[in-house]
Amino acid sequence: MATRRKKRADVDVNEDERHYTVSEELFEYGLADPDQLPAKACDGYCCKSGVFLSLPHRDLILEHVEIIQAEMDDIQPKDPEEWFEEETEKDEDFQGGIAIGTEATDNGCVFLNAAGRCVLQILTMKDPSLPQLKPFFCRLFPLTVVDRELTYDDHCEGEMVCCSVEEEGPASLIDTCEYEFLVALTPKQFDELKERAGHN
Repeated sequence: MATRRKKRADVDVNEDERHYTVSEELFEYGLADPDQLPAKACDGYCCKSGVFLSLPHRDLILEHVEIIQAEMDDIQPKDPEEWFEEETEKDEDFQGGIAIGTEATDNGCVFLNAAGRCVLQILTMKDPSLPQLKPFFCRLFPLTVVDRELTYDDHCEGEMVCCSVEEEGPASLIDTCEYEFLVALTPKQFDELKERAGHN
């Protein structure tokens, strides 16, 4: 079970706007293999094609170029001009209503190192004084938000056992993905969700 840690500065989370409807799928599905939870079995497969983030979060990353470059290894492009795609997409689920993608190399998202680990996450975990550098939808996975509804993201369904679900699977999403739920919900909202699901 995830530990509820002290809240850090997060450009993509406005505490006054954390009002998502919750898909019934999240009550019905469970992870297919309880021994292969996302936090234990992840190898970065979900990031292979790059990820989408908000423009404010892109700007936040660009404010920390030097420490990100220092954390990168030899297979990662250190020129920030190579970190993000040029085109953007309108999407109201992203802060500011616009999304932009990270570039991807043969290794995956530019922020993945040779070990398949996100350098943005590594930096955030190393230094509690930093703002949240890992993008909102990356932290939320295998959950996602579509049209303001919190639901399951099937991006890796059938490809990776750590993020594949089945109806009434042995490891319920509510039990195993507390950290991810708390990316999108307040602790009070999550407690209400558990109560609704019968998790007292």
